[in-house]
Amino acid sequence: MSVMDRPLPGEHLNPKDKPDNETMVIYNVTINIEESVHHHWLQWMKTEYIPAMLATGKFSKALMSRISIEEEMGGMSYSIQYTTDSKETLQKYYEENARQLQTLLKPFQGKYVSFCTELEVIGEAHNELFKPTTNPGKGGRNISNEEK
Repeated sequence: MSVMDRPLPGEHLNPKDKPDNETMVIYNVTINIEESVHHHWLQWMKTEYIPAMLATGKFSKALMSRISIEEEMGGMSYSIQYTTDSKETLQKYYEENARQLQTLLKPFQGKYVSFCTELEVIGEAHNELFKPTTNPGKGGRNISNEEK
């Protein structure tokens, strides 16, 4: 089986073999925070809020990224992506944890705007899985490790 034929992590060879409730989901929170509280909020997110989200046991990892555009409304924008194993687990988060975690945001009330999106993971690729075996600059012939 070639690298391209291998299933991606969490992917079955035949998508019909995988129940809908087992599709990995990313719970994405996009937030714009006022500059006046930005540094305090950022530290708080890293040390308090994201660890609290992960402590629910519903998410396997979190990725926080700054959005690299200048907002007309000012402030700084971020995307925080929490990965969970299924839509069912995300639903349990909504039912069992979301309200409590929302209360943690009270110190920043009125200082941010946010929205959430649910992303269904279709596939994932990593550089180590997709190493080229040919070099287009050398006529497409195979390159051995000695030639690199």
